[in-house]
Amino acid sequence: MIELKNIEVTFNPGTVLENPALRGVSITVPKHQFVTIIGSNGAGKSTLLGAITGETPMAGGSVIIDGTDVTRQAVHERATLAARVFQDPLAGTCASLTIEENLALATNAVPCAVGKWL
Repeated sequence: MIELKNIEVTFNPGTVLENPALRGVSITVPKHQFVTIIGSNGAGKSTLLGAITGETPMAGGSVIIDGTDVTRQAVHERATLAARVFQDPLAGTCASLTIEENLALATNAVPCAVGKWL
């Protein structure tokens, strides 16, 4: 189950470019449910997914996945519970790995071409 409670995301807070992207978003997705989030460009779909995976910093709210509050966990700590596939095939992947090896990154340590273990 994924439970989002009062998610708040603001880009460039405290500046003239401040942009409140998500304001008080709450949703519960029961286990084994399939959900589609649709909206126009700039509606906040990717921002919402980034808040779930930890890639987008939240100004407020909480993210609970399978009963675990992951709100303060880093992206790598949440990776076994929530991850994303980017539209750009080179974003979020290691170019020197095969598709299978890239998919395995979510559960296994795999060597990358730069000599580091991911």
